[in-house]
Amino acid sequence: MAITKVLIIGAGPSGLLLGLFLSQAGIPFEILERGYGLNQSPRATHYLRPACHELQRAGVLDEIISRGFLPKTISWRRRGPVKGERIVKYRLHNDDPNALGMTCLPQPQIGQVLLEKLASVDAPSVRFGVKVIGAGQDETQAWVDVTKEGSDKIERYHASYVIGCDGGGSAVRKSLYGDDFPGFTWKQQLVATNVRYDMTGFDYDDINAVLHEEHPHNFVRISKEPGLYRVTYAERDDFTPEQLRARLEWKYENMLPNNPKPDAWVLENFSPCKVHQRIVDKLRVGKIILVGDAGHLTNPIGGFGLSGAICDVGALADCLVGIHTGQAEESILDKYDELRRKVWHEVVNSNSSRNFTGTYEADVDEMVEMWKAMDPSVMEESFWTMDLLTDLRQYYINPDAAIAKKAGEQ
Repeated sequence: MAITKVLIIGAGPSGLLLGLFLSQAGIPFEILERGYGLNQSPRATHYLRPACHELQRAGVLDEIISRGFLPKTISWRRRGPVKGERIVKYRLHNDDPNALGMTCLPQPQIGQVLLEKLASVDAPSVRFGVKVIGAGQDETQAWVDVTKEGSDKIERYHASYVIGCDGGGSAVRKSLYGDDFPGFTWKQQLVATNVRYDMTGFDYDDINAVLHEEHPHNFVRISKEPGLYRVTYAERDDFTPEQLRARLEWKYENMLPNNPKPDAWVLENFSPCKVHQRIVDKLRVGKIILVGDAGHLTNPIGGFGLSGAICDVGALADCLVGIHTGQAEESILDKYDELRRKVWHEVVNSNSSRNFTGTYEADVDEMVEMWKAMDPSVMEESFWTMDLLTDLRQYYINPDAAIAKKAGEQ
């Protein structure tokens, strides 16, 4: 059954990547975004190996690497009087120069790469300034109701499928479930900051998880050239943004190496956020499908949020291509729902929750001893897992052909 059109709600990396996959398969699509450009707030920066696999399939990984970089090492540290003293250090890439590994490029720049790639392969069908206020469907089609700036007029857009890629506050999800979003909110909120600071002489790694009884934090390089870092830390959930900003200088003095005063660093972004572990009961309801944060939320520690969403996109794209070309029945979308929720529960939720508690809630002495006892080979192997992926081409009518195609991509 040829797809007449797919409506993608949200022009974040997930929506743009899905549009790119559909464009490459000749499937008509349109992306509707309520904002007036790409979101520039400090969000995801690092992409795990499975996500890099999907970005490579889409033909954008090389450009992402050229604008970003490949982090080499990660360490766990304990904050001392002056800096975080290294407990353990692991490699993030093996000795194979052609193997995929963790890649770093801040989310707004990933979006720009995808937008440019869309423009190069097809006339990009992205509409900014279009706010979705509701979604619906019948047996033959789905639709969204929208408004545009400067007008109270409600317009309706129809398509074969509506895909919600519109983030944690998803209007598409709320059209299906209202305010019901099973899960919980962590008792601490996270503050994500981008800061320029001279790290010369401190011997930090590209990624550093720093343990401390009062000031645990993650200190992560996020630019090709050293100098720009993402510093993320937890605060009480009842602090307002204004209170959090007032505490920032004190926090930095206790977290950044050498205990600097404000004249030693330059703050580029400051973004407090509540963090959650949540997932809907179904990612597919008829002809309306949810992707990434629209259908499931996770805390960002460990990079499972956008990486998991990118793997959602790859799996869903294969479903839609299969339906469009007659290689798959529409029921393959139920496999998307079943298996992507399974990945969230068994991989995303379990690992990200362990990362959060291990950094921000666990006993520091116990964590230090645990990391000292860890087998380095086992830990490094975990960085190479592909468990986030779900290849749904195995459910095509002729799966052997899909498997052969998959082998050719690797």
